[in-house]
Amino acid sequence: MTVLPDRAALTYREQQVMRLVAEGLRDKEIAGLLGVSLHTVQSHVRRSLHVLRARNRTHAVALYTRAGAP
Repeated sequence: MTVLPDRAALTYREQQVMRLVAEGLRDKEIAGLLGVSLHTVQSHVRRSLHVLRARNRTHAVALYTRAGAP
């Protein structure tokens, strides 16, 4: 049995970013939609990968989705 990471450990903004990553948006597009800098989006993605214990963005999206993403 695989233990899934708790997506609740992500901040609200990190969850927003992960939802947009899951939709296939690039960091620059996410930054524009959320009105934040590219660096901020990249920081959210990096922390999300760490929290979810993901190897890469694709793995993070899979884990986030399986953990019950809305």
